[in-house]
Amino acid sequence: MTRKKQIGNLGESLVKDYLISLDYQVIAQQWHCPLGEIDIIATNNEWLVFVEVKTRSVQNWDEDGLLAISISKQQKLILTAQSFLVNYPDPDKSVRFDVALVQHDRGNYHLKTYLMGAFD
Repeated sequence: MTRKKQIGNLGESLVKDYLISLDYQVIAQQWHCPLGEIDIIATNNEWLVFVEVKTRSVQNWDEDGLLAISISKQQKLILTAQSFLVNYPDPDKSVRFDVALVQHDRGNYHLKTYLMGAFD
């Protein structure tokens, strides 16, 4: 496993724990299909949430983290989520796309920002 993948996995683990602390059930991690991958898929009583996690070092981050997800990346995530929903529909839940921005510095990881409903 590459160092970049290890860093990403640690960031995703932090976000997974955060979601669990908010009473979400994580139903998939690194779910992929030919269209792409979704880092975390979680649910609660109301929402089915597709979460994109971006983990960056302190030195490699834009000012507020909002540049982490491009329009083309958003479109790819939406298509991938649609593929998930074809296989695992849940008509009782509203769908939401969240973005988690994780920062790391010398082995220390923290959730910098969690954007609920980051895009449609």
